[in-house]
Amino acid sequence: LFPYEELLSLTIDKTRSENGYSDYDYYDLFLDDERMPNDSDCLIARNFDDAIDIVYNFGIPRHIAFDHDLGEGKSGYDFANWLYQHVLGNGEDENHKELPLGFSYSVHSQNPIGAKNIICKMNKLLEIYQEIKIVETTKQKMSE
Repeated sequence: LFPYEELLSLTIDKTRSENGYSDYDYYDLFLDDERMPNDSDCLIARNFDDAIDIVYNFGIPRHIAFDHDLGEGKSGYDFANWLYQHVLGNGEDENHKELPLGFSYSVHSQNPIGAKNIICKMNKLLEIYQEIKIVETTKQKMSE
């Protein structure tokens, strides 16, 4: 597997885009403190802080595979909450971040309550994001 630290060092000199992300192409994020992903091409975050670092450096992944219990410290649910705030901003459509086309997530946690909480938070994020995109599209069509 290709640790994200090595990938960070390879892309550190790339020009950052306007939103502060690197020019790295779409990627998948596997968030788990112990398990290894089935897909060897995804980036692995072993904890909350690693996941945030990856998103800040590479943008929002096209797929996130969540574990809830990440050992000591913050959980996968905490990352879902952080991502919710990061994507939606203050709730105004002009302040949100774009999700990659075809964005998806999965939860592989053995903690049923934690898994349910992540699913609820991510479904809410996707619901609100879709509503924002509908409003943006409507505004754009009305201005044409």
